[in-house]
Amino acid sequence: MYKNFATLRKSSVSFFALSSFRIVMAIVGGFVLTSLFAVWLPELLFSHFGVDKIRTFLWCLLFAFALYCVLIIWVISTHHLLRSSLIMLLIAGVLWLSIEPASAATSIETKETQL
Repeated sequence: MYKNFATLRKSSVSFFALSSFRIVMAIVGGFVLTSLFAVWLPELLFSHFGVDKIRTFLWCLLFAFALYCVLIIWVISTHHLLRSSLIMLLIAGVLWLSIEPASAATSIETKETQL
């Protein structure tokens, strides 16, 4: 009986740790990914198609609420938490790297026009 109690305790601790990681990943990871998307899409549309950045950003913020809900549901309901975490990390990294050069290019262009 004592051996079963120790096994039960270990499994409940690992369940608590995985559940905590799942909730933190859903809330924080979903927020970061949604925020990056809401900044990335207007930058992309402005640089390639000349669409108004402010109006597109406001629409992306409205769309971000739905995206955030979908990401939370996806992370909480998935059976492969590590795979979902790596996918979210990969997408966030790609979005982050694609935002940086565009921001740096616009700041360089504004400095050149001021000279």
